[in-house]
Amino acid sequence: MDNLQAITQAFWIFGSIATVVLAVRLWFSGLAVVYRSFFAFLCFTIARDLFLRAVTLPRDVYAYFYMFTQAVVAFLMGLVIAELFSLVLRQYPAIRTVSRWALLGIVIVCAVGGSLLFYLQATAAAKLGPQWRLPLFFAAERSVYIALTASILLGTLVLTWYPIRLPRNVVVHFFLFTTYFLCKALSTLIRAYVTRQQYALVDVAWLGLSGLLVVTWAVLLKPSGEHVDVVVGHRWNPGDQEKLLTQLEGINSALARAGQR
Repeated sequence: MDNLQAITQAFWIFGSIATVVLAVRLWFSGLAVVYRSFFAFLCFTIARDLFLRAVTLPRDVYAYFYMFTQAVVAFLMGLVIAELFSLVLRQYPAIRTVSRWALLGIVIVCAVGGSLLFYLQATAAAKLGPQWRLPLFFAAERSVYIALTASILLGTLVLTWYPIRLPRNVVVHFFLFTTYFLCKALSTLIRAYVTRQQYALVDVAWLGLSGLLVVTWAVLLKPSGEHVDVVVGHRWNPGDQEKLLTQLEGINSALARAGQR
């Protein structure tokens, strides 16, 4: 267990340093303005890590601190996903607007529904003990991550199906964040189904992988990537690309007309 704690600590320090490096690179390259929500997410992560290194919180206070910071992380991740949709769909403003509102609605419904379902089940089973806040928070957190997972997978489907021409940075950022988020969501979702010892192994794997992804971001996101366009969707059948773009433009036009009524 001591070795596992040492590895966890090493990965945590590595990830924290990598996050600082990435945030600094985004700031000085001017990309922090392009990826504002992502930059805010990085800054909050850095601030949280620095606070935990500098301050030792009592156990009961730490529980509230943990819930607050995890809620902020989930909120910022939702903003990053909305920002990704805006970047991918910037040529289609009507679809972009609808996707933002749909994402917000899905997250709210899932968070409230998940919390209510947990509360009703726990009350019926007489298992709502004095430490009810943390399990209730975990139930709401899982519901939010399920909603965000469905949203980002839908975005991935759109990006891989429709031949939208995008800056290379946007494509790199989209797939890196999708990988990052899905790993984070998986580690959050399986918490309820494994023991504390098993979750410690999951946490180590998550810390190591997230650190590597942050390093990859720092290496691949460059100012020049904003001026190099690439097409990801439907590369296996170039002949259908114009047809698919016409369909996408038709959907955007229909939504724009509906919004004007």
